[in-house]
Amino acid sequence: MTVVLLGWVGWLSTGAWVLVIAPVVVSALALIRPSQVLLSRRATAILVQHRLRRGCSAAGLHGPDGTLPAVLWTKVVSHGETVYLRTPPTMTIEDFRAERDHLARACGARSVRVGRHSRSDQIVVLDVVRRDTEESAAVNLAVQRLPRPRQQSEV
Repeated sequence: MTVVLLGWVGWLSTGAWVLVIAPVVVSALALIRPSQVLLSRRATAILVQHRLRRGCSAAGLHGPDGTLPAVLWTKVVSHGETVYLRTPPTMTIEDFRAERDHLARACGARSVRVGRHSRSDQIVVLDVVRRDTEESAAVNLAVQRLPRPRQQSEV
C-alpha cells in the first residue's frame, strides 16, 4: 500500500498528470455543447410523441376499438418536429385537420400542419411548428415594416 501511495505522490509531483488529465478535460469540455444539443433535440422529439398521443386521446382521434395512432418516426427539423403516425383504417386525414388546434395546444406548439404520406394512405405526417423558419421570419419582418395608417383624433 505504501509503495502505491509513494508512486502516486511521485507521479503527481512530477507534473506528468497534466499530460494525461488535461487532454481528457479539454476533450470533455469540447464535447459538452454538441452532446447537449443532441440530447435536447432527442428529448423534445420523445416529448412530442407523448404529447401527441395524449392530444389524440383527448381529441377523440382513435379507432372504433379505442386504438390510438401509432407513432412511427419523429424527426427534428428546423421549424420543430415532423411526426409520422400510422392511423387505424377508419381515421382519415380530415379528422386530423379538424383537430389541428387541439393537437397544437397539446404539444405546446404554434401550429400543427397535417399532410399525406407519399406512399400510404394510413400514414399521416404532422409538422409540429415551434420556431420561425427563415422564410416566415422574413415575412414577419416585411409585415412589421409596413407603414401603419395614422389614427384620426377627435377634437
